Amino acid sequence: MPKIQFSDVVPPDRRSIRNIPISTTSRKHSPLREPVQPIRQEPSFSSAFPKPPSIGTIEKDSGTPEEYYFHQKPPALGPNRRKWFFGILILAAIIVFAVVMMTALASATVVISPKSESLTLSMKLEGAVEAGAGQVYYEILKLSQSKEVEVKATGEEMQERKASGTIVIYNNFSKDPQRLISRTRFETETGLIYRIPESIVIPGRSTKDGKEIPGSIAVKVFADEAGEKYNIGKTDFKIPGFKNDQKRYTTIYARGSTEMTGGFIGKVKTVVQSEKDAALASLESQIKSSLEKDLLSKIPDGLISLKNSITYEFKELPQKDAGSSVSITYEGTAHALLLRSSNLSDIIFGTYLANKEDWLNIPGEVTDWSGLEVVGVPEIETQGKAVIEVRGTASANAKVDATSVQEKLAGQNRKEVENVMEGFPGIAKVRATLRPMWKTSFPTNPAKIYVELEAPPKIDTNTSI
Repeated sequence: MPKIQFSDVVPPDRRSIRNIPISTTSRKHSPLREPVQPIRQEPSFSSAFPKPPSIGTIEKDSGTPEEYYFHQKPPALGPNRRKWFFGILILAAIIVFAVVMMTALASATVVISPKSESLTLSMKLEGAVEAGAGQVYYEILKLSQSKEVEVKATGEEMQERKASGTIVIYNNFSKDPQRLISRTRFETETGLIYRIPESIVIPGRSTKDGKEIPGSIAVKVFADEAGEKYNIGKTDFKIPGFKNDQKRYTTIYARGSTEMTGGFIGKVKTVVQSEKDAALASLESQIKSSLEKDLLSKIPDGLISLKNSITYEFKELPQKDAGSSVSITYEGTAHALLLRSSNLSDIIFGTYLANKEDWLNIPGEVTDWSGLEVVGVPEIETQGKAVIEVRGTASANAKVDATSVQEKLAGQNRKEVENVMEGFPGIAKVRATLRPMWKTSFPTNPAKIYVELEAPPKIDTNTSI
């Protein structure tokens, strides 16, 4: 039987068995190499990273081949590197925020030293309760205080004391002053008689705003006799010496401004006079010190009290029995002359500086009064006028309009400060601080430019009145 020869069979279309496609549905994936999921490249990465090498192609059922690649994951940041990264981000954010805020809150402080001059003066001023041009307004601040002390009694004695108090005498009789001699009598409606110790002159009647105003003067009166019956409250008085002249009797009269006190008749315990004098001197010193502190705390805004402008009155009140001792009470009354600082400043500046060549057209004011004093006790007239003599030293400064300075400096370069300030002749020196420090120009908003006026040193640190 002839031997059968085998040879490769080639199909008509000449396809080799090696070219027969493998079905992915009928065979499992090889355990040696699992297919890697495709990485679809985004356009943004194609230019930045090179395409990884292909490991082959697999044709899907649809017949569309698709390439598969190995993908190597970049290494993650370590914990220390993450801390540094976030720290740098936070620091940068803080710096940016601080710069933005400091720029938004930019401001400037300008410290100005005004032109100043020390003055030595001696002048008489015309004071008035209603001050006009060239006058200084004044008012009287009155305070009273009493203190008591016990002194050992040494015996008893009979005493008689007359009551006393203050009255205001009015002259509505004529425009001419009216003179009253010493010991002129003043009578109450109940017939009690009080007298003035010295002769006085009552100012004449005046006219103000079309109205007649009687002249007046305050004086102290004493009861005609001793005794407690003369201790009375405030009341009206007539002058019995004018009864034969009815016009004077009705138009010259008085009214009590204080109560009448101190009248006494009876036995009192006695003390050694030297001990009593020492006790009263101690009380007077204490009362003065206390009254001065109270006066300083009660001076209204806009008013000042110069040195020696305060006067004191003291009186001993009826003593009280304290067993083996005597209780002595001492009362002190302080009258402080207060002046309006603006009026006084205008008068002093106008008299001493306004016409000086280097002060022409420069407004100014007196700011330090500590070196001035009142000479003597001014005579205060009851119709609201006084002659006040002052002397000493004072410090005057130029007035600087802070609003004008702010407007002039707004938006200007800091190097132009001196040139801008040349338009203010009242400024002697100026220095400016800008915030933040890198700013080279002033804020454009004038409200963010803060002006401070530097006060010159005081002439005298003693502020006692």
